[in-house]
Amino acid sequence: MSSKPKVGQILLLPVEVKAGMFPNEVKFYGNVLGKTISGFAQQDQITGKNENKVLTASVIGVSKDVATIMLSGEVSQTKVLDVPFSFVRQHARL
Repeated sequence: MSSKPKVGQILLLPVEVKAGMFPNEVKFYGNVLGKTISGFAQQDQITGKNENKVLTASVIGVSKDVATIMLSGEVSQTKVLDVPFSFVRQHARL
């Protein structure tokens, strides 16, 4: 993988999942660089089995040192986060 992320690149972020209010919805909780993320997502926005669930996110912008990512679903705090390139490499979908 090149050192600079590309817009549209998909990331997989580890999350904990509980049942949502609707049959096709889940509530998720996770951590991105010390920031708690939580919200609701459609079941198809969460992948993985058992305790290894991940939420999809996508790179929506790239600057000199930072990638801007947007989380899937309806996020309680912030849906858009700036992360270092190393974070993108670590969580990139292969």
